[in-house]
Amino acid sequence: MSKPAADSYFLKTRPDGCFGYPQAPLQWKERYNIIKDIIAEYALRGTIMRDFTFKEKFQYWLDKRMAKGMGSMIRILLLATLAVVIFISALIFCFRANEDGTIAGTVWDVLATTINAWMPYSEDGTFGYVILSSIAALIGVLFTSTLIGIITSGIEDRMTELKKGSTTVLEKGHTVVLGFVPGEYALIREIVAGMKPRESLIIAEDMDREEMEEYIFDNVEIPKSITLITRNIDITDQTDLAVCNLPWAKVIVVAPMDNDKTVKASLAAQAVVSEYPECDVKIVATVSSSRYMIQRYNMDSKHLIMYSTGDVIARLIAHTVTQPGLSMVFSEIFSYEGDEFYEAGYMNAIGRTFEDIVVSTDMASVIGIVRGKRVMINPKPKTVIKDDDHLLYFAENKDGIFVGESQYVETEPISLTEDIETTYITILGYSVILSTILEELPERPTVVNVVTPRAKEVEEVLIPRFKKRGELTIVTKDCDGSNIEEVEEAVIDSDFVIVLSDRSKNDDDADLEAMLLLLKLQDIRDRLQLTFNVTAEMRKEKNRKLMFVKDTTDYIIAPNMASMILAQIAANNNLRYVFRELMSNRGNEIFMKPAELFCTPGKEISVRALRKNALGLGYLIMGIMRRENGVQEMDLNPNPRSNVTLGRKDSLIVIGRN
Repeated sequence: MSKPAADSYFLKTRPDGCFGYPQAPLQWKERYNIIKDIIAEYALRGTIMRDFTFKEKFQYWLDKRMAKGMGSMIRILLLATLAVVIFISALIFCFRANEDGTIAGTVWDVLATTINAWMPYSEDGTFGYVILSSIAALIGVLFTSTLIGIITSGIEDRMTELKKGSTTVLEKGHTVVLGFVPGEYALIREIVAGMKPRESLIIAEDMDREEMEEYIFDNVEIPKSITLITRNIDITDQTDLAVCNLPWAKVIVVAPMDNDKTVKASLAAQAVVSEYPECDVKIVATVSSSRYMIQRYNMDSKHLIMYSTGDVIARLIAHTVTQPGLSMVFSEIFSYEGDEFYEAGYMNAIGRTFEDIVVSTDMASVIGIVRGKRVMINPKPKTVIKDDDHLLYFAENKDGIFVGESQYVETEPISLTEDIETTYITILGYSVILSTILEELPERPTVVNVVTPRAKEVEEVLIPRFKKRGELTIVTKDCDGSNIEEVEEAVIDSDFVIVLSDRSKNDDDADLEAMLLLLKLQDIRDRLQLTFNVTAEMRKEKNRKLMFVKDTTDYIIAPNMASMILAQIAANNNLRYVFRELMSNRGNEIFMKPAELFCTPGKEISVRALRKNALGLGYLIMGIMRRENGVQEMDLNPNPRSNVTLGRKDSLIVIGRN
């Protein structure tokens, strides 16, 4: 905009184009209108500003002070009251309205009247004194009520903040769990089971603190020696996470949640700890699909360890489907109840061979060596233990292992070999983990019948990927599982059946569908006297408990397995390499091998001799699985000093390459 012609007020003529007026002599009314237009335009531009009134300035000043909180409000109230007391005291003193003529006495009387809100009597002084004292008393009532209101409100706000749990945690060496889902307590149970006395557990979630603690204490037994602290924060906000004191934590575990929240919480935690170069705390998380794995895009992160639940479940299903009872073994291995994996260095193991250590060790089953950052599971028997090596072993507690002196063990020659027959597997349903299941199936002659409404997609996408695996034959059948006759036709010739959870549905609906299908399979098996074993994927432990059928069905509960693995890795980062290898068909795996491969059925043999025999075949023994009258009984980490007699139906739980 052009500058208004302010000088036209002083000239008798105005320039062309000034506010649209033509050039002409000015009259006094025209001059008035021009000046008014100029003032209006400047006011519109903000050039001419009116001054604020005292009331507006005072209100703005008071608003700023009040916004500073309870302390500022109390100071304002005290200053205002003191000013009133001094003013009234000055009036009483100037007009000689009281008997005590001293300034100090007058101020004290007025102050006492104001604080006590005491109304004077008519005989207490002159009429002016009574009036002024009454005013002071009324102001005292206002002062007292306002002060009580401010303090009460401040205390309530503070109590709300304390209940919310927003103060910074001052713990060190604590375990932090980011995320909490009511109804899912497996992770907390496992972490608590692996914690030592006087350690602290911090659980953070955007949830009312009292509600969160009520859920936890009602469903998880927290020992008195463990300190549980909850925080109500946004776990995806880097600023909020500061209250958890993450750089000083022993480990940070992101609880199984929806993928978006898990990724955001993991990145936020990583951003906090990355600000401290000396910090090496690990962040352990799990997502449902490998497409959300952060490591694919952030390989330089030294803090984040992430697992795909889908991959883990797929591998477990593939490994357990042909080995009934193996899911129970995995549950025991991953759980903190019973025996776990540990690593430690032992002086009397240095210079001895791995074979010697395996046979002579008591109270533990040695499965490998940790050499620097390298984890060697089931190394060659003649591998020599070096000075800085740690033993990787399976035991009830870390200090329970005893590495004894070298012992001579007499063994008997075993010439039996395992018969390998074609395995028939039926997969009911469809899931994104189907491809991983097919990849991880044992490398032996196998026919897989995929029964799914998406049979065409399996034929066009998945089957071409497995043409190179000559021992694997995949056929498809279009069926949704609702018709019991079609299900019966699909499973009648099967050795093993897999029931997949529909991941396009929510947890409860998917579990209900799986439960109905399991009941159909139970009916088919009992009615036709079939012997196929069932491995079922379910999403919630509480839904699995509703299954009242008592059979050999192996249940794979995704959140439970993920929580167990997270808790184990949180305690020992090297276990991620152990689990990764044991749950893959590349390298060493866990197998259920017939006992007759390692000893003569019905003949007593020592556990040390069993270990020696297994080493000769390339295996490490972790336990014994006995079967009698359809009941399975597992004995992990058997005492090497004991003798056992195994039957033809019994199996050994071993670690090996095939």
